[in-house]
Amino acid sequence: LRGMTFHLEIFDKERFLTKNPQYSLGIKFLNKIFPDSLFVHIVRDGRAVVNSILKRRRDTKGELFWWGAKPPNWRELGKLSISKQISMQWLTIINIIESDVKETMNLKRYYLIKYEHLVNNPKEEIEKLLKFLELRKENYINIDDYKYKFKRFKNKNWENSFSFNEKQEINSILKYKLHELGYF
Repeated sequence: LRGMTFHLEIFDKERFLTKNPQYSLGIKFLNKIFPDSLFVHIVRDGRAVVNSILKRRRDTKGELFWWGAKPPNWRELGKLSISKQISMQWLTIINIIESDVKETMNLKRYYLIKYEHLVNNPKEEIEKLLKFLELRKENYINIDDYKYKFKRFKNKNWENSFSFNEKQEINSILKYKLHELGYF
């Protein structure tokens, strides 16, 4: 809390922005202490998220028992196979976000953007986002200068990374939410 306020004062900016996934589990708290805050949720295909987290954990050669935000049931999830565990992590966090947003705030203060839309149409999506945040685009970067940094097609890497059985396992957990979000 003090760090957020400090950053706003020091940098003399209109908004404090953070991309810490842990905050997605603190929407109720953040909404309470910052009642005029705006929330941006970048959602990504859960299968791509599972693939990314699984890769990160494998790259550390098992040094990381957990990667990313810890939902309330994270210890129980740790008893599952790794692909089930990460699938349930994503699903649980998405459900918590949706529930907390509906329960605690006016939906006009919440903005959902799909990762794929941002990557494929960065200029348009960032302009929409700046409008939602009530920020003047002329005060910010020219997205055309940074377009090369957006990595395309990474969302489909999972298709070649998982075995048939892993795909079945992951899809069985995520299919309803993926369908609801337009991924399935």
